[in-house]
Amino acid sequence: MNYPDEFKKKLKRAFPTFLQLHQLVDDGKGEIVGRYLSDNEPSREALELARLVVNPEKTSEANALAVQIILKKSLYGDWLEIEANESK
Repeated sequence: MNYPDEFKKKLKRAFPTFLQLHQLVDDGKGEIVGRYLSDNEPSREALELARLVVNPEKTSEANALAVQIILKKSLYGDWLEIEANESK
């Protein structure tokens, strides 16, 4: 799968320490990346909490975690869209 650069950057920001996932997305591995994103999609409650905590003007650890949760929530939907476009 040919992932757009913006998707790769977003994934690496959401999962900064998961280097194996970085390699999978760089290598264009479709199914395993999608499965991981689906399995790690944050709950509705976690997303709501993250949205309450996040503040773009702050650089705290809690703020960084909130940003990661928000990114993770959108990544699986992004992946599904990329997968659909690849299948055409």
